[in-house]
Amino acid sequence: MKKYIFWTILIAVELLFIASCSDSIKKVALDQQMRVEYSACIGCLECIDNFNCPQDAFTQDQRTGTVYIDADKCNNCMKCVEEFQCPANAITFEQDRIKPAKITDLQATSDEIGILNIAFTAVGDDSLSGTAFRYEMQLLDTLGNTLTSDFAPPLPSPAGTTENWIITQMPQNTTVNVSIKVFD
Repeated sequence: MKKYIFWTILIAVELLFIASCSDSIKKVALDQQMRVEYSACIGCLECIDNFNCPQDAFTQDQRTGTVYIDADKCNNCMKCVEEFQCPANAITFEQDRIKPAKITDLQATSDEIGILNIAFTAVGDDSLSGTAFRYEMQLLDTLGNTLTSDFAPPLPSPAGTTENWIITQMPQNTTVNVSIKVFD
């Protein structure tokens, strides 16, 4: 009789340990937002075409062709990692902890009236590796007024590549301050 009680207690303790471990794994996952690691996504669209997300949260970015998870739709059910295998292993709930590096070699020159040449070395989505998601550029005059342009920054090149942009129709006799933000 004592052996039976001992094994029952031991089994109950093991089941409690297994349940608490799986609960803590689920809790860690729920503390983070499900996301697609942009630098790992190869744009195969299998998550959209071959996986039925209960919340229809997978969306294709039309500029890059890659996929992202719409945070407003995702409820962290984790079916995308439990029931679907991303070919690139790009679906994760881990936070992206490495920011893009700062652009340190930005050069803005003008050899012609109304033309601004911008050159810099592309940084990555993870410091100086990978490919960033997008650029956002702001042009200001010396008084802090925004200068308008039809130029839209292109998709980022891989880290280490030289970016060369030519912006036309800039105002004459104006000092232009250029700032570029890099997004992961």
